[in-house]
Amino acid sequence: MDDPGARHPADDPARSDPTLDAWVAEVRSDSAARDRSRVGALRAHAADDATLVGVLADLRERGATVVLRTVGGRNHRGEVLLVGPDAVVLRVGARDWLVTRLAAVASVRLIGGDPVDGEGSVTSTSRFGRILAAAAQPGEWLRTAVGGEVLGGAVVTITAELAVLRLDGGDLAYLNLDAVEEALLLSSG
Repeated sequence: MDDPGARHPADDPARSDPTLDAWVAEVRSDSAARDRSRVGALRAHAADDATLVGVLADLRERGATVVLRTVGGRNHRGEVLLVGPDAVVLRVGARDWLVTRLAAVASVRLIGGDPVDGEGSVTSTSRFGRILAAAAQPGEWLRTAVGGEVLGGAVVTITAELAVLRLDGGDLAYLNLDAVEEALLLSSG
């Protein structure tokens, strides 16, 4: 009669079955491969859904430092403050801001840090003209890239469609905001 507390030879952990061990290793390997494949597919799906707005919104949430390069070839280093449907605002100095159109952004380089999935959303529903009008007050100095040239001057007025600047020589420049690629608002002090 068998002793109920006795162990069966097949239950002996010291005893090994090479065929069983190989099968378990293969199952574990297949499972790990499926898990890696699933994670890869999720990452690929996230990459498929990534947008420039999403990347900028994710970087804003992180408070990351970026270098934004415009299609005009200018580089701006700063922190993303606001992302609108057609514009982004960077803090480029203690009291200096860049407002640029998303269409004018050639690339965004993350300075250190981990990648983002690029699925974030706008942080403001305001568009370029409204953002610039809210940021730039009369008398403040604004440098713009418009129509292939850079114009700078004191803000006279800004509406959602038009910026009026008093240039250094005293001339007035009326800028169609639909044509402005970027505007750099510089503090006076």
